[in-house]
Amino acid sequence: MRPDKTAVFHRNALVRWVLGGQLVLTAVLAGVAGLVFGTSAAVSLAVGGLIGFVGNLAYVWRAMRPENDPAQALKGQVVAEFYKFVVTVGLFVLVFVTSKNLAVVMLFVGFGTTFVVHWLAMLRRNQWIGEVGKS
Repeated sequence: MRPDKTAVFHRNALVRWVLGGQLVLTAVLAGVAGLVFGTSAAVSLAVGGLIGFVGNLAYVWRAMRPENDPAQALKGQVVAEFYKFVVTVGLFVLVFVTSKNLAVVMLFVGFGTTFVVHWLAMLRRNQWIGEVGKS
């Protein structure tokens, strides 16, 4: 069974909201960290947020492929999680190997902010599902 166009539009709107929100929240918090703690903290927080963002982008790239078969859809989600894990771990390894002036706590704070946006998205998702039901 194929989802109707309204449902697909709202799902894509939610994905755009999550990814955009991750970038905006990361930028705002990096700016605050820069003002309060200095440049190293700001850059570390921004890098952590970007690691989370790129990992989620890898997930979305694979997970948003339309599948008609539920088993294939589940397999796609599992593969997408694997992509996200590999990309995220690879980026953390790259950062730890190449960075000398790294504020580790701020790096993980930046990474963690990407999860906050996911939690907020669950609230937004319920609003969008209600709108789809009204269509």
